[in-house]
Formats: sequence, structure tokens, C-alpha cells
Amino acid sequence: MSIILTHWNDDRHLERALRSLTGLDHNKTEVIIIDDGSDLSSQKFLSQSIQNIIPWASFFLRDHAGVSAQRNFGASIASGQIIKFLDADDALIHNTTIRLVQLLIDNPKLLVAYGTSIFIDSISGHFFCQQQAIPKDNISNRNITVVSASAMKRSLFNEFEFCESVQIVEDWDLWIRIWLRHGIDVFHQTDIRG
Repeated sequence: MSIILTHWNDDRHLERALRSLTGLDHNKTEVIIIDDGSDLSSQKFLSQSIQNIIPWASFFLRDHAGVSAQRNFGASIASGQIIKFLDADDALIHNTTIRLVQLLIDNPKLLVAYGTSIFIDSISGHFFCQQQAIPKDNISNRNITVVSASAMKRSLFNEFEFCESVQIVEDWDLWIRIWLRHGIDVFHQTDIRG
């Protein structure tokens, strides 16, 4: 699996995002961190944080081109057969990631797997929203999930990439294009804990 983390001047959440990657088996997981032309102080903070938290990650400083361009770059150099994107203000949930990856491995025809997104207020730290996976017939009306809550087969990027001219909801644009070509099947798996 390849995890591609994009960063642009978001130092406030960066350490949390990087620490969420520390429990990964770095012999089985490639981590690619791409800075999207942040200012020099933010680049320095990112570089130092990587060295202190996950020194085995690959790190690229690139000119500012937007998140879609950086995700496309990351996907083009990724070596894993499964790709997961993460933004600097997100945190990886290990059990969910393992289930998504296993779902893709167990279902060879499946291109994308995604789960529930949990949104936490960055100031108070309180939970404020949960976005459930939505029925497949609603994809043209509402984004099915944020890209950080998904994992996808590497082969998908032979056909698709993020549209670099789309500045917001670039993930929704990608989901719609995949849906138009391949259709989408949605099923829900409930994780019950007692």
C-alpha cells in the first residue's frame, strides 16, 4: 500500500497526521509526503517533523500547483498496488484502513473502497459530524465520501486522475467520472463492538 500525504502551509494539524502513520509496517507500506509549495517556515517545520516522527517516508518539495496536481504526482510515483490519500489535517485510523485494504484484496473487481468519515472540530477537539457512505444513486447529488476515507487500486490511475482545474470537491469529481465509466456498488459493513 502507498499512502500519499499532501501538505500546504497546514502546520497546526501536521504532527497529528504524521503520528497517525507511525503504527504502519514500513516494510509493507510506502509513505509519500508532498509539500505543495508551502512557505519556507512551513517547509522547514514539515521536514523536521518527518525526520522526528517518520524518517522512513519519502518527502518531496514541489512548486505550488494545488492538491489535485500533488495527488496525481504521488500516484504516478507510488509503488503500492493500493493507494490511500491523506491530507495534512486528517488522521489515519488503522483498523479502518486495514479493513479497506483487505476488502480491495478480497474483491479483485473492486476499484475503490471507502468508509465513514468522522469530523472533529480542530479548535475544541470535539466530534461534530459523521458522514456515512451514501447510496450509489445519490452520487450526482452529493459527494459519497472524502478522499481520505477511501482506498483505491493503483490500476485506477491508469484511467483516471484528479482533475487539476477543479479547485474544490475534486474527490467528488473523481467519483462521478469513475461512476460514469464503471458504475458503483455500495454495501455497508457495520462494525459492532460490545
